[in-house]
Amino acid sequence: GTGGNGNKSFITDRYGNKIPDGERGGDGGDIILQACSHQQALKFESFHHVGKKGENGKSNNRRGRKGADYIIKVPVGTVVKHVYRDEETRERSFSDAIADLTEESQRFCAAKGGRGGQGNVSFKTKWQRRPEIRELGKDGESTELFLELKAIADVGLVGFPNAGKSSFLRRVSRARPKVGHWPFTTLQPHVGLVEAADPALTQFTVADIPGLIEGASEGRGLGHHFLRHIERVKVLLFVLDGASSDFRCPAEDLSQLITELDTYSPKIAQRPALVLLNKNDIDEEVFEQNEHKVRAISPFEVITGSAAEESAVGMQDVIDRLHNLLRKADPENFPTYARRHSQT
Repeated sequence: GTGGNGNKSFITDRYGNKIPDGERGGDGGDIILQACSHQQALKFESFHHVGKKGENGKSNNRRGRKGADYIIKVPVGTVVKHVYRDEETRERSFSDAIADLTEESQRFCAAKGGRGGQGNVSFKTKWQRRPEIRELGKDGESTELFLELKAIADVGLVGFPNAGKSSFLRRVSRARPKVGHWPFTTLQPHVGLVEAADPALTQFTVADIPGLIEGASEGRGLGHHFLRHIERVKVLLFVLDGASSDFRCPAEDLSQLITELDTYSPKIAQRPALVLLNKNDIDEEVFEQNEHKVRAISPFEVITGSAAEESAVGMQDVIDRLHNLLRKADPENFPTYARRHSQT
């Protein structure tokens, strides 16, 4: 926001002398980004935001009020980058991250408000008793920012469309991602809170990452938009369609998923992982054939089950295995019950 203008005013004393009493204007309001766990996506009514103007200075030595800050709530996990535009082509380029809002209520000042102008009382000197000048408020900062959401979760669900990731998240948490019999039902990540079965009632978060396609690491489809959400997770859960309901081979799917992750970021591909061969309640013969193929090529432990609401089986086993992997990947935040009890 623009700063308020300084005031030029005088008060007359009992001897008829004019004494300056115009004060400075208030500073303009800032534009602030604030992380909020209730925000699930980067959706705004407008992409142009302006802070409130500072109040003009007043007479009788009264300063103008600072303009109210304009607070924009963004999801936890939002990364902020500067946008640079070529003067001739207007093509965009981005800076490295200048802010990473990873905690609830964390704030980042995106643009500072302008300074309020000085009133004529500020220009009074020994030689200039009745200054007739004042300052106008300064303009606030103007900037263009690029916001990128990287979901924050302990476990990331990875799989091709229609593998049953959303159904799994609905079964193990209170999250309610959309479920449908068509691909790409999930278009943005959903995060659910899962409770482990240990005596300490440990909780961890699971993110339903939108379905990938072959070539996602090269940007095909919405590849980079989806893969970036996996960067923060500690453990991966590959969800495969064991019934081949979309005429896909789950063993080939697993190989492609591992290849895509390794191409996008070798560090992500090396993280602890588990494989859930889903939909064991549809076609037992086809499922058994696919299970043998997946176990033959999988570098990770394979668990079978069904996340369907009417026949959910094996889900608690998956939760327990994920919890064990988290204990190994992050022992500081996921200690064993015995260690946690000794610490308290």
